[in-house]
Amino acid sequence: MLAVAVLGALALGVSVCVGQGTNALTRAIGVSGQIYAFCADAGRAAALASFCEDIRAKLIARLGADKAWRAPVVVVFRERPAGSAMAMPGEVAPLHCSTVSVSGFLRFQIEAETPPPVDASRFVQAVVGTLCTEMANQKLSKVEGGQQIARVPVWLELALTRKLEERPREAMLEPLKQAMAAGKVPTFQQVTEAAGPPANPAAAALYGAQCEALLEAMEGQHDGRAKVRKFLLGLKPGEGWMPSFRAAFGQGFAYPVGAEKWWSLVMVRASSMIVAQSYTAAETRRRLAEALVVVVPEGVAAKRPPGFWSSAWPFHGEAPKRVSGVTTLDKLLDFCSDPKALPAIVAPNEARLQAMASLAHPLYRNAIRNYFEGIHWLRKNDVKRFQAAVSQASQEGRRADRDAEAITHYVGSVEASLFPEDMAKRFGAWFKTGGTGENRPPTPTPMDSYMDQVESTMPR
Repeated sequence: MLAVAVLGALALGVSVCVGQGTNALTRAIGVSGQIYAFCADAGRAAALASFCEDIRAKLIARLGADKAWRAPVVVVFRERPAGSAMAMPGEVAPLHCSTVSVSGFLRFQIEAETPPPVDASRFVQAVVGTLCTEMANQKLSKVEGGQQIARVPVWLELALTRKLEERPREAMLEPLKQAMAAGKVPTFQQVTEAAGPPANPAAAALYGAQCEALLEAMEGQHDGRAKVRKFLLGLKPGEGWMPSFRAAFGQGFAYPVGAEKWWSLVMVRASSMIVAQSYTAAETRRRLAEALVVVVPEGVAAKRPPGFWSSAWPFHGEAPKRVSGVTTLDKLLDFCSDPKALPAIVAPNEARLQAMASLAHPLYRNAIRNYFEGIHWLRKNDVKRFQAAVSQASQEGRRADRDAEAITHYVGSVEASLFPEDMAKRFGAWFKTGGTGENRPPTPTPMDSYMDQVESTMPR
């Protein structure tokens, strides 16, 4: 998963590369043979190549594209020459993406000079855009000097990047809702013809959300992902993206009014969505404890043990004063001596359980189901079945607590074994210092002679 934390660790880390000319850098080749990474040493170069290969695999899987490739992708990170101006706090290194023709064959290149570090999301977008451009131009057998190539629209690059990063869904929906509420909804033409995200962070987040919503709507059509792939592979040199878009998604977009109508429906639907997310085990445990607190109203016969207020009231603030007592659902019969009043007393508990039931963690659903069953029998004045159901629910809750703790412990132990602290420090050192330990040179491949020719054309 291309999580943001992982992106930050890799993309920011690998940017700290040292070297003057290309020949001073170490080369690593990705498993596909398409990615060539140049960095200060073999450890950093291998990490960079592996990260780019991960992006490539995710992109191919999402598009359902062929794994075959024609043009290599070269990623080069250098250190700024000595005496250069120091980087300002918060500054990021610019990325330079270029296309080079060597003996009539294309080569795509991404370069950066550090410090400052490379922005993680921008780097992923650069890799995604480069790979998409390579896919769109695979049909070109040979490229002569000055010949145009097919270009991928910026909005598609950005949308695919956000999907591969697997951002939370509310990161897309919330900006759209706010824009709709404020009446700031751009047209389809404004979104698709923009040169890129605005400089303002809030405006950039909104633009990214709009691009992501556009891609999601495209994929949501019948055989949508295949149509997105057809759209990408159908891009032609010297043409805009709209002819390929119409060919892939139908003649309903032959006229601007058709695209604008469709886009307005996409915005309305996206801005009205509600994100339902399940609670974690810890959050479910906390909410369940609150839902089980029973407040016995004033006037109901009850026996309140000394000091029970502070231990039984889990909510913020002080417990209400005009009550006979506070207990929990599983101890209600021991606390309340008026069985006829019980159905009305537990009504708030039933409401709280209903509010959390659909979002509860799966480990706790059996416990919640048994609590509902107990309240059902209590309404029928069947105290024995109520007590049995609540007792079973309490056991299920304790079992869920143990299972949740066991899962947490197991996951922690696996992470510790796969990525122990000393290994973490060494891995982190790849991106901070020059020491990487012993690294074997890459295995020669049939592409070596070609890449040697490529390197000879690169500036030193």
